Amino acid sequence: MLKFRLYHTLHLQYYELLQAVCNGFEINGIYGLYENKIIFVGNNEKALGFCFETGALEECPFPEKDSLSAETNDIPEIRQDTEIADLFKFLFTVIRRCFGMKPCADDYMLNALCKKLNKKLIEYNAHCFLTISDTISFAVSDHKEIISLESLAEKLSEANQHMKVDDSVYADYQNGQRERKFCRFAEAEKYFLKVLSAEQKGSVLYQETCFEMGEVYYFTDRLKEAVQCYRSCDFKLLDKGEELFLRLGYCLAEMKKVSENVRLFTKCSLNGRYMAAHKDSLAEGEVPQEEFEMYTRACEALGKADWEQNFKGS
Repeated sequence: MLKFRLYHTLHLQYYELLQAVCNGFEINGIYGLYENKIIFVGNNEKALGFCFETGALEECPFPEKDSLSAETNDIPEIRQDTEIADLFKFLFTVIRRCFGMKPCADDYMLNALCKKLNKKLIEYNAHCFLTISDTISFAVSDHKEIISLESLAEKLSEANQHMKVDDSVYADYQNGQRERKFCRFAEAEKYFLKVLSAEQKGSVLYQETCFEMGEVYYFTDRLKEAVQCYRSCDFKLLDKGEELFLRLGYCLAEMKKVSENVRLFTKCSLNGRYMAAHKDSLAEGEVPQEEFEMYTRACEALGKADWEQNFKGS
């Protein structure tokens, strides 16, 4: 059981939410994480637990309640502007959505917030999964297995900062991203190769870097190398996982017979700075929108089929 207190503003948000959905239930400021549940302790010695696997709030059973009733003098406070605070802000948004508390995040916004959180979790080699259907469920994984919210919070705690990716390695990843976005592909490649040589194969950061390296290879027309990079990525663990099949499909299509106009138009659609640098050529060989949409759908299906056949996992 991980016990904690929240900084004042976030605590008040949870306090008001619990009062609204639980007929005046008042939390006393002590919270717990147990497996995949967040537990709220009330002023009346009652405790409630919200399960992120089922989206349900129910009275907290023992032994969770007993553990929270123990000595509380040394319970740490989650400070604002930390990664662990970002986690609890996101969990608050999920709970609010589950109960339909207005205003609440719609599907698009909830997924966007999850992606924003995952960008920060890359540094801890962790990734969150959000499933939105009749109910909303939320789970966490490192690159090997599903882990509990409790384990993720421990990774993010200030006491465990040594569990982060090495600062210099993460800086190389960020520098490589920046250079790639500015179409300085040779510089980006140097940074990404340093990350891949230093990071554990298959980790979340390793796979994110493989995807970025695939981008470098694709934009520099080294298509076989790009394909190998994309095939080594698990789309479920990528920040841009929904784009993996499309990128792989573009490479496979261009390795066959695709016109130069389509090649250029595709790259321009993926990078605004690349488009600006090739605007004259693009104007001469623009591809009709309907034709390009059909090409894109075909490439995505091609990429998905290839990935499913060739992905070996870590």
